[in-house]
Amino acid sequence: MRHIDDLENRRYPQIARTLQISVEEVLAAAKLISGLDPRPGVSTGRMTFHYIIPDIFVYKIGDDYVVVLNDEVFPTCASTPFIAAPSPAR
Repeated sequence: MRHIDDLENRRYPQIARTLQISVEEVLAAAKLISGLDPRPGVSTGRMTFHYIIPDIFVYKIGDDYVVVLNDEVFPTCASTPFIAAPSPAR
């Protein structure tokens, strides 16, 4: 990263002097670097993301911990009076 500005501005002799290598070696390295893909993996076209959605959230409030269900994950549940009523003894 020390020579990125020099590389960008094609100051190959300065890079060669600093690294004590030939200008030809710097040119070869510059050619290799310029052929690299700055965003590898994008060319595959498969940009599918799988997000993790938590079932619960845990919050620390003071010295206590509070656990809250994630409403987006669990469907709301309601009971009808028929289901909520106790069944008669048999």
